[in-house]
Amino acid sequence: MRVVPNQIDFIPYEVTTAINELIAGRTNAYGEITLTPGATSTVMSDYRLSKDSCLILSPATASAAAATGVYVDGYKKEECTIHHSSSSATDMTFRFIILSGGNT
Repeated sequence: MRVVPNQIDFIPYEVTTAINELIAGRTNAYGEITLTPGATSTVMSDYRLSKDSCLILSPATASAAAATGVYVDGYKKEECTIHHSSSSATDMTFRFIILSGGNT
């Protein structure tokens, strides 16, 4: 999905396409992150994060599903911290969606 430009000279087709993609549940605010093995927190860096963000995590592996105490805090511009139980597993991978009320 393309980002709609902030300029007035955009093509209405691009706006219509972007809206239709959102209605169909497709967005560019997603990704994957693997938690740091042997640690109790993982810092996530992403240009789409802000102090007003909400990170929604979904386990993508059995190791991720077994992780306990998972929560997110420390939201700021382009960064947040995911807290989790310590594990030696190297495949604690989560899929995520970023929701945000702003870009501050």
